[in-house]
Amino acid sequence: MKKLLLGIVLSFSMLTMVAQQVEWPAAAKAVFNKKAEIYFKTTLDTPDDIKLLTSKMSIDKTNASASEVYIYANRKGFEYFLSLGLPYEILPAPGDSFGNLKMYAGGKDEFPWDAYPTYEAYVEKMYKFATDHPDICQVFSIGESVDGREILMAKISDNVDTEEAEPQFLYTGQMHGDEIVAYMMFLHLIDEIVENYGTDPQITRLVNEMEIWINPLSNPDGTYTTDNSNLNGATRANGNGVDLNRNYPGPVGGPHPDGEEYQPETILFMQLAADNNFVMSSNSHSGTEVVNYPWDSWSTNFHADNDWWQMVSHEYADTAQYYSGSYPYFDGFNDGITHGGSWYLVHGGRQDYMNYYHNCRELTLELSDVKALPASQLVDHWNYNRNAMLNYIEQATYGFRGQVTDAETGDPIVAKVELLNHDKDNSFVMTDADFGMYYRPVLAGTYDIKITANCYDSVVIENVNIDNYQVVEHNVELNMIGEFHAQFEAVDTLLSAGASVEYTSTSCQTPETYAWTFEGGVPATSTEANPTVTYDNEGIFSTTLTVTKEGVSKTFTRTDYIQVAGPLVMTTGEVETCNALFLDSGGEDGNYGRQ
Repeated sequence: MKKLLLGIVLSFSMLTMVAQQVEWPAAAKAVFNKKAEIYFKTTLDTPDDIKLLTSKMSIDKTNASASEVYIYANRKGFEYFLSLGLPYEILPAPGDSFGNLKMYAGGKDEFPWDAYPTYEAYVEKMYKFATDHPDICQVFSIGESVDGREILMAKISDNVDTEEAEPQFLYTGQMHGDEIVAYMMFLHLIDEIVENYGTDPQITRLVNEMEIWINPLSNPDGTYTTDNSNLNGATRANGNGVDLNRNYPGPVGGPHPDGEEYQPETILFMQLAADNNFVMSSNSHSGTEVVNYPWDSWSTNFHADNDWWQMVSHEYADTAQYYSGSYPYFDGFNDGITHGGSWYLVHGGRQDYMNYYHNCRELTLELSDVKALPASQLVDHWNYNRNAMLNYIEQATYGFRGQVTDAETGDPIVAKVELLNHDKDNSFVMTDADFGMYYRPVLAGTYDIKITANCYDSVVIENVNIDNYQVVEHNVELNMIGEFHAQFEAVDTLLSAGASVEYTSTSCQTPETYAWTFEGGVPATSTEANPTVTYDNEGIFSTTLTVTKEGVSKTFTRTDYIQVAGPLVMTTGEVETCNALFLDSGGEDGNYGRQ
């Protein structure tokens, strides 16, 4: 695990964890001869010891005291686990018991909701939604998995062929291939929406006012590991043995918290998020019953909208409880909800990625205490969740909203919309580039709204009152300021050798040409507006941008802007430094303990 630390003193009281070569047990070798992941449990001396595990492997569940932990690991993760010297017991993987699940092979007019589809039957059903309801539903592939299966998305809206100024919402299911309950719930949700549009008032209102995106199956390789016709042997990880819900950039752990390359499935959803402006979303699982809200990355740092998150999460859990009747459902944790980091830390998860990097509002749904329900129980569980799922979508229509435009031209502006003395950790929202629209779900209260955009005067709207389940609209016109000039920013300026920097021109009045110079960078020059540059050598480097428009040239330089730090191999003891990349003596893939 790599840590970039600047201007701090670290005191190490724990022995450095050294990655060692440990003899593999025969039982583990046998598992990895058949699949890319292993399932086992271990016991910990203290709950805090779970931090030793979360960056290298995937926690499935724990007992109440967190002393007994159930874990998935790929080869790299299990080798690291063995180096810790902890006790363990290899267990049958949950997906190895899926062989007797009732399956549906497709080809019938009526889809049986009391059976799990084969992969071909799933694809058939998805495209049939669009064929039967072309006015409100599109179904398309956003790309392929490691093993070449389609990642299918349903997009539902009243004018589905036209991009409109309305909030976008995203549901995705089954990031973990052996958690197949969410898969069926979202397939059923698409059916419910398209079949009841025009007759059900809530569904009709949502389709008319929003874009609803639903991907039931985001990890098809993990689900159909053996073949496309059954679910036996389903794995948590994707076709490369990587847990997709640990494979995203994170506010803690940086670009690659899991030490793995971005997987094809991860890249597809990162691109989807970049191409759209989702107001709210959810990724979904099974294995327990709880609404998990941000943050997963911190145990004691809470989201700026923590009270709103609790309200929305309780709404989901309470609704599911109500419609489950006497069946005990969503009755654990804090009446069915939990703050993610207070449960256990997750780095590289989709939830925090969407919240932190895309200013979205995403939570995690866990929809069943078992990973795979008997097929006969699927319809009941759908009925428990139907209204809760629709209500969560509807939350994206409430709160502050409006359009931000140029006061002179009327053109939409990409702007930051921030609640003063409230927002933190990127909880502000951005307008979309096409329409300049913003949507800001928020708890009832009185707020000051600040709207800022590069090269424009900012505007503050003071003392704006809002109630829960209310829409308050403020359209804003911004006046351009300043003359034509060059300016730029970079995502990261302190990095390790071999890392890349994403530059963004923030120059005013849309230059016609760009000429970059990157001291110490590869490439050394660029004419792109927003180039990506790699720095292979240690040092401190300057960057220059020259822009032109209508024969006028402007230049801007940031001196000593990029710092490329070298590694400092740690041993037990105390070290003080101002600028270094810290690695334990196990190298970049090793780990260390710290207070």
